[in-house]
Amino acid sequence: MSKRDVAIDSVAGLMILIMVLGHIFQNCGMTDSETYKIWCAFNFFMPWFFFKSGMFCRYSDNRAFLLNATKKLLYPFAVFTFLGWIFYSLRLLFVVHDFNWVHYFLTPIKEIVLGGTTTGNQPLWFLLVLFFVQSIYKYFVNVNAIINHLNLFRFAFLSLALFGSFLCYRMDVCTPSYCIDCSWTCILLFRRCFFH
Repeated sequence: MSKRDVAIDSVAGLMILIMVLGHIFQNCGMTDSETYKIWCAFNFFMPWFFFKSGMFCRYSDNRAFLLNATKKLLYPFAVFTFLGWIFYSLRLLFVVHDFNWVHYFLTPIKEIVLGGTTTGNQPLWFLLVLFFVQSIYKYFVNVNAIINHLNLFRFAFLSLALFGSFLCYRMDVCTPSYCIDCSWTCILLFRRCFFH
C-alpha cells in the first residue's frame, strides 16, 4: 500500500479554510471591505477542488459509477438541502412572518432547477456540479472506449469543454450552474488530472 501524500490533504485543508472565510464575508455583508478584496486573490480554491476530485476519481462500470456518485454526491446534497430547507422555512415562518405556501414549497424547487441550490444551503451547488461533471466525463470515457482513439478523444473533449465555457461566457449564461456555465469550466480542471 502506498503512503498517503499529506501535502495534498494540507492544501485541501487550507482551501477549505479559505472557502469558509469567503462565505463568512459574504453572509455578513462584508464584501465591500478591503480584507474581502484581498481574500478574492485566493479564489482559486474552487478549481483546486475539481482538480483534486479528478485526481482521485476512478471509474468502473456504469452501474457502479451511478451508485457511487449517488451515495457520495447526490445523497448528501439531498439530505443537507432538506435540512437547510427546514431552517429556512422556520426563518420564513417565525422571523419574516411569511405565510405564503409558495415560498415554502415551490420557490425551493425553482431555485434548485434554475440555480442548483436553495437559499437554505447555497454552498451545496458544488455537489451537484461535481455530479454533472463526473457524469459528463463518464459519458465521454464510454464514447472513447467505443471509438478507441485516445488522442482524438482528448482533443475533442478539451475542445468541446473550452467551446462550452467560452460560449456561456459570451452569451452571459450562468444558470443553471450545475449543467451550463460552471460544468464546462470544471470539466477542464477535473479531466486534467487524467492526462498523465
